[in-house]
Amino acid sequence: MSYFTKGDAVGNFRKNLKYKDDRTLDTGDLWQRVEEKIENIHDIPGVNPVGHLGHLLSGYVSTYYSYLWSEVYSADLFSVFQKEGIFNKELGMRYRKTILAPGGSVDSIDSVRTFLGREPNDKAFLINNGFVKKTEAKKVEVKKAEVKK
Repeated sequence: MSYFTKGDAVGNFRKNLKYKDDRTLDTGDLWQRVEEKIENIHDIPGVNPVGHLGHLLSGYVSTYYSYLWSEVYSADLFSVFQKEGIFNKELGMRYRKTILAPGGSVDSIDSVRTFLGREPNDKAFLINNGFVKKTEAKKVEVKKAEVKK
């Protein structure tokens, strides 16, 4: 399960979290329906996973948003390896020197821009997560990641 689908499930859960007419709330049933619909996961009957999701329901969801952006950037970076070869030594060394070696001494988005030679975008992420078919990718308007400079 990705952070994207988990975030989607949590958002859907929160959106549909409503008391019944008798002022009861069956969070286990709601979570099970949401998980089945979004993640195709079937929980063990009688188990209520919401009991351990407190961090998700108390504002932690915004952190999942940042995790999602990290998936956008990592997909964009990995797309270069897919194009030029996963075992390409020169590319691997460029990644090591540009992304890994500077550590926190360089703003990470600047390292990403340098490695890519362009602004990062969400095209690879959209393809990897099935929002766009690879054959349709050229038709997709590439949206640049919004980055504070």
